[in-house]
Amino acid sequence: MENNYTNISIFASSVSDRSFYIRLKDNRIVLIDMGCVNLLKPDIPSKKLFEDFVKELQSVCQSEVIRVAALFITHPHVDHINLLEHLKGLGLDKYFVFEKIIRKFPPESWVPQNNWENPDYPQKIENILQSMEGTEIITPNKGDVFEFGGVKFEILLTADEAPDDAKDLNYFSLLIRQSVNGKTVLWTGDMSDSLSQKAIDFYGDDLKCDILQIPHHGTPNCGKMEFFKRADAKLHIWNIAKNTFLDPNYMFAYGKFPIPTEIYNMETLKIFCGEEKPTEIKL
Repeated sequence: MENNYTNISIFASSVSDRSFYIRLKDNRIVLIDMGCVNLLKPDIPSKKLFEDFVKELQSVCQSEVIRVAALFITHPHVDHINLLEHLKGLGLDKYFVFEKIIRKFPPESWVPQNNWENPDYPQKIENILQSMEGTEIITPNKGDVFEFGGVKFEILLTADEAPDDAKDLNYFSLLIRQSVNGKTVLWTGDMSDSLSQKAIDFYGDDLKCDILQIPHHGTPNCGKMEFFKRADAKLHIWNIAKNTFLDPNYMFAYGKFPIPTEIYNMETLKIFCGEEKPTEIKL
């Protein structure tokens, strides 16, 4: 397998509009979530989406076996982790070596009463994690720093810092700061408005970064405008396809809601997932 990728880079996937990955110099990758739901192509079976995502990762890594230095699970929603859920059942697990998986889910006592969408799902994912032999499963705390191939990842917020008004799993998303070559990236998962206020309260202007992943696919409740102004990023990555975000048939359509519209109209470079080919962002 050949490609022209020689840098430490972020990739916005052409297949998955829910996951990002960082390719290290040794061809290992760091995954930010592992979900695959492409709303632009609803007629394509999930199995084919998963298989195509694996092929994309193999191409970027130049190897049939994908070595994952770390998988960060921002939160256990189906659309952010469904590929991991189905790897074994689809026979795709043979293509992956996971060194570390880093996650912190809400307390078990909170989930059944409040996770109205799928109350058993976090525990289902946790059971899968605990069955993965040879993989280190890590529960991070605020302030923990992990380094892979010279790229640092600092945990800024965990489930322990969730807002008091937490209504669903999005309010428990990890907030992660990535640093390499003098550039910083904020990974936000499906961060909510009130979780963004927590980030502001803890970090203020230290949220400033070069690259920002737009939380929660740019929907309403994707963060307070002050958060985006404090981050002052020059590049916004949208974990949704551009045409989907602009489609008035979807709840996050541009123009329907003031905050997503204002974010979209900020003077930044924009990269969307789910486009025709993977987009490489060199770091």
